[in-house]
Amino acid sequence: MSLEAVSKARDFVQAAPLPPRLAVLEDAASPVDQALSRAKDQAAVVGSDVISFVNGVTTEQRQDLINSALLAQLVAKVEVPDANRIYEWYQSYFTVLKNIGWVVQVDQFATYHTDSAGFQAHEAIIGLATTLLGPGTGALAVVKATLDALKSMDANSPWMTIFNRESQTGKTARFQVTLAEPDDKHGFLVTLMAFGLEARSTLTQVLFFKFRTSEAELKHFEGKVTIDADVLAGVRGDIKSKLADHVASYVRKLPDLSVLRRPPPIPTRDSLESLSPLSEQLLGNITDEAVTEAAGFREDPITELPGAPQLESTELPADWRATISLTGYQFIVRWETGGRSYYENVIKGRPIWPGYSSGITIGCGWDLGYHTKQEFLSQWGAQMARADFDRLAPTIGFRTVEPGRAAKVTQAQALIRSLSDIVVPWSVAIDQFDNVKYPALIRQFYQALDNLDRLHPHCRGALLSLTFNRGAAFAAPGPRFTEMREIGAAMRAGSLDDVARIPDLIRGMKRLWGASSSLSERREGEARLFEAGLAEMRMAARIAAHATGTTESALESAPIVETFESAEATQSDDADVAEINAILADQDLEAAGLTVASVRWNPKDDEQPDYRHLDTSLAGRAFELTPGDLDALIAANEFAPLPGKMMFALRGASLGAAKREDATSIVITDQRPDHRNFRCIIGVYDRERKTLSAYQASTVPNAAYVFKCYAMAQVGASTANLTGNILPTGCYTYTVGTHHPGTNREIPTALRLSDSASGASSAVVLRSLTDTIYDRLDAFMITAPADNVHPGQMSRGFSSAGCLTLPGFYANGQHTGIWSDFRVALGVTSGSNGKQFSMMLLTGLDAAVAAQVRAGTRTSADISRLRHGSSGARVAALQQALGIAPQANAQLGPKTRQALIARQVSKLGWADGIYAPVMDGMLGLQIYPST
Repeated sequence: MSLEAVSKARDFVQAAPLPPRLAVLEDAASPVDQALSRAKDQAAVVGSDVISFVNGVTTEQRQDLINSALLAQLVAKVEVPDANRIYEWYQSYFTVLKNIGWVVQVDQFATYHTDSAGFQAHEAIIGLATTLLGPGTGALAVVKATLDALKSMDANSPWMTIFNRESQTGKTARFQVTLAEPDDKHGFLVTLMAFGLEARSTLTQVLFFKFRTSEAELKHFEGKVTIDADVLAGVRGDIKSKLADHVASYVRKLPDLSVLRRPPPIPTRDSLESLSPLSEQLLGNITDEAVTEAAGFREDPITELPGAPQLESTELPADWRATISLTGYQFIVRWETGGRSYYENVIKGRPIWPGYSSGITIGCGWDLGYHTKQEFLSQWGAQMARADFDRLAPTIGFRTVEPGRAAKVTQAQALIRSLSDIVVPWSVAIDQFDNVKYPALIRQFYQALDNLDRLHPHCRGALLSLTFNRGAAFAAPGPRFTEMREIGAAMRAGSLDDVARIPDLIRGMKRLWGASSSLSERREGEARLFEAGLAEMRMAARIAAHATGTTESALESAPIVETFESAEATQSDDADVAEINAILADQDLEAAGLTVASVRWNPKDDEQPDYRHLDTSLAGRAFELTPGDLDALIAANEFAPLPGKMMFALRGASLGAAKREDATSIVITDQRPDHRNFRCIIGVYDRERKTLSAYQASTVPNAAYVFKCYAMAQVGASTANLTGNILPTGCYTYTVGTHHPGTNREIPTALRLSDSASGASSAVVLRSLTDTIYDRLDAFMITAPADNVHPGQMSRGFSSAGCLTLPGFYANGQHTGIWSDFRVALGVTSGSNGKQFSMMLLTGLDAAVAAQVRAGTRTSADISRLRHGSSGARVAALQQALGIAPQANAQLGPKTRQALIARQVSKLGWADGIYAPVMDGMLGLQIYPST
């Protein structure tokens, strides 16, 4: 080691100027050096740098790389404060690295070129990384996984907050992407990519925003970097001390790449038993032969068609997966991919030529004939071996069209034979479809049509399927596109009467292929899917009119006033054990093709309002719940529970036993309810003693009442007369009083959802009116449900039309079973009438995430929510944004929740009645502003 080199490096570090310290983000992040591990693929955001580490790079090397990058950025920030002087900033940045042991040969930055009309920065990064690292390498896969992780982040997450703050200013941006991988000779190798971006308009979300080449210029430098390990080791302590006050403001480790949340599994023909009745109707008769035939009829859906609008006509939601319904998604996946069985057993994962004007096609309909080499490199370079990539590359742009089509067909057939040993696994194919092709088509779809935000997700699904097959040709000329243009005109008009014409327009396209063709079958399915959405739009309008008792225009003319008023009223959702038994026993009882046996919990968490806002990667796991976790959930949801003991309920959770009492922690396993068994937890939190008592219980209605509510809706019952609901998560006030007062079924000293011993508070509840499964498209209604807490009153299951129940009985003047144990833990006696308690009702998955926050693997942003019972400044901001009259206590009650639901339905086409930080981007509000 050169002592002189180390001495110079130390002097440089000590003299290096740093900017003033920034405020630390309040995200409960643990120190980065405690989270780094040699045994994992990991990544971190370091100011404007995204650094990826391949398994095998030591913890010390990872920390050295983070500190080096941060030091270089901070010094450059002081020396070149003008954000527009991008390349002078880089000169300072590279000078710092060279002075602390990095050997960087920096040539001029090159301008990024693409054959497409536009580009996205992350796609350019993948293309350049593929060139540097080689297609199909593990290192390239780590870079891609890191970018995918960032793409999935909420814009207000700490990772994106830091990166956006440090990388972009006004119309310019500069950012870096760095990769470290182990190396036997040098210890570790570093690949560095540096970028500068200059645009004509203000930049947002630099990595994932699509720029037109005429409106922005991207320049790049990339190369392999060697590091003098002796110099870096000699200056390591100086750098760490220098940065001690800055690391927390600039550095966040991403979740480990091996456990990042994957997209929801894609339903296929292999799993029709898990489909909704509508999906079964639309997909049940599609044959593999029809899928094969339809694949050849593509009308260049990726390339922009002449006459297509060049600017977004409808604002694209932040969460593109929320644009269409699950049924629409299933429909598209079946027609576009065939499903796993088709892929593995019919085409066997090999390249195919679908016929007609297609080119050589790989994966799930990725036609090389309609893509550029740059697109192939960026989208597939990390997905296949280099040899396979090189053999397929010459087919880019080749398609069997005139002139000389006959010869091209012969050539295509020969190519297929020569490439038949190449196999793209289903997991790779569907990942590319789900994360590249699918969102790309959604962007085109939203660019092409007005007023998509007014449509039901079924309707959007139908039109997106059409776009997959025919392109965004809603303004294309010629008689072939007559119906497409009329659909575009109907969407521009935007009224319900106008869009109601669209199913017939879709059916009118059958003239192009003949009534018996596979594409006519697809058009018929799209028309029926659109009609299903129209029916739900009309029902939603009727429900809204009944629920509010006023018109939309009247709601807009005066602010809504929040209220928690309690009515001296009988229970609107009244359960009767005899009626439950009668419904369950009648095997012939049917409504619109469904029976009580059709009732089940939604198998798709992303479709269920209680779960959609949560990271479901923790589903099914066991975890330890502590009093501190409940305190964290109270704080993150901004609840203000009453003093003293409080109740907590976890929907979908197992204790593994009937009860756990007076414990300092309890082990819980996440699960889902089933409307028949006790698959939830209700407990008591003694906040003074910091102890928990928990009991296996239920927080959902009995299947008989889910079915009864659906059946009543099918025969036109008014909303006021419906029975059967589920109480959404939130914090509610309960008062000790009598359940079923004045009847032979009365239960004294139960807990009433009310602020008085005999009343029934207003609350928003969820009812399923179009099927027997609760989902995010169901009807939220304000009512006085009296969803009380009481004993189950049945030997098997529970008597509930919406109440929260525990095993046990009240009979002959005695409270028995687990219900009795729960009353004792809460401190309820025969003389407790009028005593009040708060109930925090969440899910087992909420609690699982809270446990992860305590462990340091999640941040408080992952559990921050506003829902019923939240209060404070953030609620006041939400109320103001929703047109709710200001209140002194700023509480989120039924009127605020219903206004939020109305905004979600209007903007997104679905609702969960919960305001998570991600909603800022989805609804265009700023309730959780970045700091």
